[in-house]
Amino acid sequence: AQAASALTTLAEFAEQVQHSLEGASQDLKRELITLLIKRVEINRDDLRIVYKVPSAPFDPGPEIRGLLQHRLQRHHVAVSVSSWLLSPP
Repeated sequence: AQAASALTTLAEFAEQVQHSLEGASQDLKRELITLLIKRVEINRDDLRIVYKVPSAPFDPGPEIRGLLQHRLQRHHVAVSVSSWLLSPP
Protein backbone atom coordinates (compact mmCIF):
# COMPACT_ATOMS: atom_id res chain seq x y z
CA ALA A 1 0.00 0.00 0.00
CA GLN A 2 2.82 2.38 0.85
CA ALA A 3 4.65 1.58 -2.40
CA ALA A 4 1.49 2.20 -4.44
CA SER A 5 1.02 5.55 -2.71
CA ALA A 6 4.63 6.51 -3.42
CA LEU A 7 4.22 5.58 -7.10
CA THR A 8 1.05 7.65 -7.35
CA THR A 9 2.80 10.63 -5.77
CA LEU A 10 5.75 10.22 -8.14
CA ALA A 11 3.44 9.99 -11.16
CA GLU A 12 1.62 13.16 -10.07
CA PHE A 13 4.95 14.95 -9.62
CA ALA A 14 6.09 13.83 -13.09
CA GLU A 15 2.84 15.18 -14.58
CA GLN A 16 3.35 18.54 -12.87
CA VAL A 17 6.93 18.77 -14.17
CA GLN A 18 5.84 17.83 -17.69
CA HIS A 19 3.07 20.44 -17.62
CA SER A 20 5.46 23.11 -16.34
CA LEU A 21 8.04 22.33 -19.02
CA GLU A 22 5.44 22.60 -21.77
CA GLY A 23 4.82 26.21 -20.78
CA ALA A 24 8.45 27.08 -20.05
CA SER A 25 10.08 30.07 -21.71
CA GLN A 26 13.02 29.70 -24.07
CA ASP A 27 15.31 31.17 -21.41
CA LEU A 28 14.18 28.64 -18.81
CA LYS A 29 14.60 25.75 -21.26
CA ARG A 30 18.11 26.95 -22.09
CA GLU A 31 18.96 27.30 -18.39
CA LEU A 32 17.69 23.77 -17.66
CA ILE A 33 19.79 22.34 -20.47
CA THR A 34 22.83 24.17 -19.10
CA LEU A 35 22.16 22.75 -15.63
CA LEU A 36 21.72 19.17 -16.86
CA ILE A 37 24.34 18.77 -19.58
CA LYS A 38 28.03 18.60 -18.75
CA ARG A 39 29.28 18.55 -22.34
CA VAL A 40 28.35 17.62 -25.91
CA GLU A 41 30.80 15.67 -28.06
CA ILE A 42 30.22 15.81 -31.81
CA ASN A 43 31.73 13.28 -34.21
CA ARG A 44 31.17 12.83 -37.91
CA ASP A 45 28.31 10.32 -37.55
CA ASP A 46 26.95 10.82 -34.07
CA LEU A 47 26.57 13.05 -31.10
CA ARG A 48 27.34 12.19 -27.48
CA ILE A 49 25.66 14.03 -24.64
CA VAL A 50 27.27 13.69 -21.22
CA TYR A 51 24.93 14.63 -18.39
CA LYS A 52 26.05 16.10 -15.07
CA VAL A 53 23.92 13.52 -13.28
CA PRO A 54 24.16 10.01 -14.74
CA SER A 55 20.88 8.73 -16.15
CA ALA A 56 21.62 5.11 -15.20
CA PRO A 57 19.78 3.17 -13.89
CA PHE A 58 16.78 5.31 -14.88
CA ASP A 59 17.07 5.33 -18.67
CA PRO A 60 18.80 2.28 -20.14
CA GLY A 61 18.18 3.39 -23.72
CA PRO A 62 18.07 1.06 -26.70
CA GLU A 63 20.08 -2.14 -26.23
CA ILE A 64 21.77 -1.67 -29.59
CA ARG A 65 23.41 1.62 -28.62
CA GLY A 66 23.84 1.12 -24.89
CA LEU A 67 23.05 3.83 -22.38
CA LEU A 68 21.22 6.80 -23.83
CA GLN A 69 23.68 9.14 -22.14
CA HIS A 70 26.63 7.75 -24.04
CA ARG A 71 25.62 7.89 -27.65
CA LEU A 72 22.82 9.18 -29.85
CA GLN A 73 22.64 9.48 -33.59
CA ARG A 74 23.14 13.07 -34.62
CA HIS A 75 19.96 13.39 -36.70
CA HIS A 76 17.59 12.23 -33.97
CA VAL A 77 19.16 14.41 -31.29
CA ALA A 78 19.21 17.50 -33.47
CA VAL A 79 15.56 17.07 -34.35
CA SER A 80 14.36 16.38 -30.81
CA VAL A 81 16.48 19.06 -29.13
CA SER A 82 15.70 21.73 -31.71
CA SER A 83 11.98 20.96 -31.67
CA TRP A 84 11.97 21.18 -27.86
CA LEU A 85 13.90 24.45 -27.83
CA LEU A 86 11.85 26.00 -30.61
CA SER A 87 8.44 24.95 -29.33
CA PRO A 88 6.32 27.95 -28.37
CA PRO A 89 6.10 28.68 -24.62
